[in-house]
Amino acid sequence: MYSIYVAVCKHKRLYVGTTKTYRLATRMGEHRDPSCVATRWTTKYPVIQFVCTFPVGDRARTLRAEHNLTERLMGIYGLDAV
Repeated sequence: MYSIYVAVCKHKRLYVGTTKTYRLATRMGEHRDPSCVATRWTTKYPVIQFVCTFPVGDRARTLRAEHNLTERLMGIYGLDAV
């Protein structure tokens, strides 16, 4: 099973990510660790807080849901903010 998570980052940015559900806590720690280059986005805009996580299902379904959520958030907050 895979999960989606959303983080609020510095400079009013959002990050949407996916990981295997059992790795969720580990992945969040990777994003918060400045010595770990988890993603280019969270390296440039460090995570302030994780605001939500939710399990989705298999990888294909989770990736579609992540894409849809990212597009919706971009529609609300702007292309450069998500």
